[in-house]
Amino acid sequence: MSVAHPTLEDVAAHAGVSRATASRVVNGVGRVSPSTRQAVEVAVDALGYVPNQAARSLAGHRTDTVALVVCEPSGQLFADPYFGQVVRGVATALTGTRYLLSLLMAQGEAERARVDRHLVRGNADGVLLVSTRSDDPLPARLAEAGVPCVMAGRPAPGVRVGYVDADNEGGARLAVGYLLARGCRVIGTVAGPAGMAAGADRLAGWRAALADAGLAAPDELSATAPFTRDGAERATTELLARRPDIDGLFVASDLMALGALAVLRRAGRPVPEDVALVGFDDGELAAAAADDGAPAGRGPGARARTGPDGPARRRGRRRGRRARRRPSPRPGRRRAAHRAGRPRLGMTPGPGVTPRPRRPPPTRWPGLRRLPGPPGRRPRGPPGVPTGDRRCPGP
Repeated sequence: MSVAHPTLEDVAAHAGVSRATASRVVNGVGRVSPSTRQAVEVAVDALGYVPNQAARSLAGHRTDTVALVVCEPSGQLFADPYFGQVVRGVATALTGTRYLLSLLMAQGEAERARVDRHLVRGNADGVLLVSTRSDDPLPARLAEAGVPCVMAGRPAPGVRVGYVDADNEGGARLAVGYLLARGCRVIGTVAGPAGMAAGADRLAGWRAALADAGLAAPDELSATAPFTRDGAERATTELLARRPDIDGLFVASDLMALGALAVLRRAGRPVPEDVALVGFDDGELAAAAADDGAPAGRGPGARARTGPDGPARRRGRRRGRRARRRPSPRPGRRRAAHRAGRPRLGMTPGPGVTPRPRRPPPTRWPGLRRLPGPPGRRPRGPPGVPTGDRRCPGP
């Protein structure tokens, strides 16, 4: 059965239930038997029914939620700092508004279908899609249903949804240009998935940078992998087996760069002396790798930081040398040096300046005069003065 614009009444007739029952199933409210729910869901899928969002809004139906859909396994969500930054940014933007954040994981086919049904039925006022593939039907489905949707990354051709994207190709060109400036001539790449716009664009940037330098970019110098550390380790191992003469490596993300760095270390290829390594993202992982003693190029601008000779470590070494040359004095050392007659440090007068004469140090007991002691008692005098010469400080 095919209906151009199916209504809720068509769904109820196809499932053999009342309109109220079909409405409860579609809206996810009320108590419905499992068999009835399954019959309505089959009718919805068969007819291609999509709730009319405009009519629901006019009727006052609001969820006050924004759904963040991550199309990756949960393990990668918590392992890659990129997703944590996305969640933090969305939560910060929603602070002070009436909207709540709803996190949905679309890992397998079954979960993707559930997320699809959940969103097209109007259970979120807006949707943010992260890490979607070019063959994912969810963006097109949301656009057809009239659900406000924004993607992180360029959508597939023909899909009319809003999106936010970085200059992935330009950043890759800058990163490879940095390797070329270091003198690298055999530059490989560990690219991201070809089905994602970010992976394809960064691979295109690597090829364009080598072409600008007059160098070839054969397929044997590139390997693709998921945006994970394990995937980058496998791809880097494969790449080194094919081309052991690589002296530069551009990796499509900082998390993947950590995997490539581990493989290079195990292979006895010091970084950057033997192989220069540049990542992409300019995230916290790059800074941690640099502080750990591993050089890493960071971000689209490929700002390299050499870990063993980084600015923080150089400052620390200078402070350590100054501390070793300048031991802390023992208590009373300066007073003892002054009593021994050692000269104090002073300022040297410049040319044409007459130094002021130094005033002689005062005596220990200035202005002493004789005083008779009290009767019947021998007064005590200052140290070093004979008892027959009774003296005390003058006025």
